[in-house]
Amino acid sequence: MKLFSFATVVLAYEQPKYKDFLQALSKKKSGWGHPVDRIAALYTLCSPLETPTNGQVTCDQSTCALVCDQGYVATGKRRTKCRFNQHKVFFWKRTLANCETCPTDLAAPPAGVSVTCGINVLNRKKCHYKCENGEKLRFSTGEALQFSAICACPRWNDRVCGWHARKLGGMITDADIAALSCSAFSAAASTTAPASTTAAPPASSTAAPPTTTAAPGISCGLLSSFENSFADGTFNCDAASDFCTAECADPALASFPADGIGCDASAGDVFQQMV
Repeated sequence: MKLFSFATVVLAYEQPKYKDFLQALSKKKSGWGHPVDRIAALYTLCSPLETPTNGQVTCDQSTCALVCDQGYVATGKRRTKCRFNQHKVFFWKRTLANCETCPTDLAAPPAGVSVTCGINVLNRKKCHYKCENGEKLRFSTGEALQFSAICACPRWNDRVCGWHARKLGGMITDADIAALSCSAFSAAASTTAPASTTAAPPASSTAAPPTTTAAPGISCGLLSSFENSFADGTFNCDAASDFCTAECADPALASFPADGIGCDASAGDVFQQMV
């Protein structure tokens, strides 16, 4: 007798991520809930779930899920299954959470920092910060080109809702936003003065005029007091040029020396008159 072995294929259900569930819901697709089996019952067999404030409950097969309104966050379990026990008692495996949101929005950032806020794929409030000029954004724990803050109600924070920024190390407040700044980029200014390209002027080729030194012991009086005549002739004076010439009375005589001090027929006689 021959024995045969058969491979048995068991298809295990894998619960989709909550983000994938929301995408399927937006496209009005079914099949996201846990299938009905020997321990999971159709959701209608369990007692109706109460609709939470700021949210709604939607169901598929044995699963019901909480969908909070835009900007609101579930403060606990977001999905539950209808189960039954050996006594044919139907019950919900988990209690669905409430929908909460951050009490206030974050304060406006300082000048030079831009912020863009909206709703992310998980229906949560999200704000994106960056420098308007593209520089790095400085904050208490370091710096980065940009960062995001999300409204969250984490379990480790006792489900108290607030703004969470991973790059800033956790929950943040208005004080953290007010401390944001953009790192300034400044080129180092040169402190070395440029060398002058202007050549020194060439030395003057014009010789300085000789200094005239008056002869000691000689002085001249005013022309108005000068004797206008001398032996054998007279002086003709020009007051404008302070110069006098001599004219001999006898044409046969010549003035000597050349500036006309006296008249004589002999070149050897020199007449001087001190003025």
